[in-house]
Amino acid sequence: MAQLLLVQVLPSPWWVPDLLVVALVVAMSAQPNRWVALSAAAGLCQSVWAVRFPWHIVMSYVGVGWLAMLAHARWNAADWRVQALAVGAGVAMVTAVGLGLDALWSLDAIGLAGVRVGLTVLSFFLLRRIADSSLG
Repeated sequence: MAQLLLVQVLPSPWWVPDLLVVALVVAMSAQPNRWVALSAAAGLCQSVWAVRFPWHIVMSYVGVGWLAMLAHARWNAADWRVQALAVGAGVAMVTAVGLGLDALWSLDAIGLAGVRVGLTVLSFFLLRRIADSSLG
């Protein structure tokens, strides 16, 4: 019983790539012209703990950086709605790459991926609210 409770309390390892996408989007909102360096650094950080397909993971983060750069070029990079859109699209892209590489496509997997994207966007709003309140 204690082990079951402990498993429920521990954060999921899926939060690592999701929060890395959030960090990438927020960093790019401050410096959108450095999208290649920021997304490559995020991809390399993520590939450190990846067991398989490390270069595919790096390239997926470069793709996320490219998508975020396009969103920031078209709209105001400081706008929270643009950042939330970039976070949602980025997490969906990283998740789709992971599901595709492992050939795990099913309706259940797609549904769980949608929940994952939604939870990450909600965590983005929560983290942004915490940051805004602590910065004044």
